[in-house]
Amino acid sequence: KVQNSLDWMMFSEVAQNSLRMYNVEPGATYEVQVRCSLDHSSWSDWSKATFVEVHGYFRNQRLVWTLVFVFSLIPFLAVICILILKRKLVKQWILPPIP
Repeated sequence: KVQNSLDWMMFSEVAQNSLRMYNVEPGATYEVQVRCSLDHSSWSDWSKATFVEVHGYFRNQRLVWTLVFVFSLIPFLAVICILILKRKLVKQWILPPIP
């Protein structure tokens, strides 16, 4: 769960020693507890809480990709406009008349 939140995320029947979580909040601190059951026996007690901080670099990365997209879109649209406005010259350049 996110620290100071009441909503826990439960993952059951995970037969691994690690778990990947997706859709975490960048910059948030999560409280993590685990318990286990061997061969479908009774469950152990919950472990002590451990706190894990998710780094906030996801937000920075999203900003970078947004800027790359915007600055790539501008030249692309400019080239499309030029090709539309000068289509006769482009056609002659690509397909020159046969003498």
